[in-house]
Amino acid sequence: MKNMKKLTGMILVLAMTALSVACGAQEEGRSNEVEVTASSEVKSEDSTEENTEADSGTETKEGFTMGVVVKVDVPWFDRLNEGLQKYAAEHGCTINLYAPSTPDASQQVAIIEDLIAQKVDVIGIVPNSAEAVETVLQKARDEGIVVVSHEAANLNNTDADIEAFTDQAFGEFFMQSLGKSMNYEGEYATIIEELTNANHNAWLDAAVAYQEENYPDMTLVSAKTETKADVSQAQSICEELFRTYPDLKGIMGTGSADVIGAGLAIENKGLMGKVAATGCTSPNDAAQYLNNGSISMIGLWDPANAGYAMCVLAQQIMDGTTEFSEGADLGINGYNSCTVRDGKYLVGSDMLGIFAGDDVSKYPF
Repeated sequence: MKNMKKLTGMILVLAMTALSVACGAQEEGRSNEVEVTASSEVKSEDSTEENTEADSGTETKEGFTMGVVVKVDVPWFDRLNEGLQKYAAEHGCTINLYAPSTPDASQQVAIIEDLIAQKVDVIGIVPNSAEAVETVLQKARDEGIVVVSHEAANLNNTDADIEAFTDQAFGEFFMQSLGKSMNYEGEYATIIEELTNANHNAWLDAAVAYQEENYPDMTLVSAKTETKADVSQAQSICEELFRTYPDLKGIMGTGSADVIGAGLAIENKGLMGKVAATGCTSPNDAAQYLNNGSISMIGLWDPANAGYAMCVLAQQIMDGTTEFSEGADLGINGYNSCTVRDGKYLVGSDMLGIFAGDDVSKYPF
């Protein structure tokens, strides 16, 4: 197993796989070896400073321990961790984030197994594959551990799942932007971080369905080429698409690396203004490509808000909430009036769009 970011002062020992993970101190920027605990400095950003006190209506039991397992070690999840650590500092919790070095579901399973052994109170999960973690999450729940999830609206073994918006709405938003950039005609392709990611598949499926119904002069020529969350691989895939489809006018990606790789390919080939690229990534990562026009739009939500919302859900479940009601207010921007399905799948309204030429500096992540 490759090094995984570890946000705790312990060493994970995975005896079953005879592999080890080292932990280190968090430094500015990205690192595969990181140590952060609830006592670490918590950044205060505009989007998480307001409305961050959740009112569950009951006396709360504070000070829980929580391990949050995310997809992969990328800056997007550093931002999610800011929301986690803000909640931890406010409520006296110990919350640690674990990020595999590659988007590997088996690594997530191994981390969850270790968290079960540690007897944490809560496990948070942003899965690469919901199916791959179902069994181990059932084991966690059988042990009395609360499970909360994000980007996992199809996950069965969760006590509560929080989404920033519906997959359909996000996919349609992507297509509306891409269609406008392409003048609603011509060839386009889609690329995807992981074919096992249900949310990312749903975004692209909704986008293509919207195109077929509303933009008949657009044509999908290549669907869902997998990038494995690797910018260089995404760039190579896009450059190959340009060779195979010389009239290509648009590329739509899902994960953080997809649209950055597309932007690099467009920039290197001098195709700004000729090929549009949309996808989901961090504003800071996309800034130079939005500024020079090699990326036309990024769609996103603030992961810090989602991280904080996961903690609110965890606390409310520990306080006895077994079913959430329509209009649930989690006390954080974008999640003040959630729609609810089956009592545990909550959807907020935290969708953002940043377009070429916009001032990206106002987004602190």
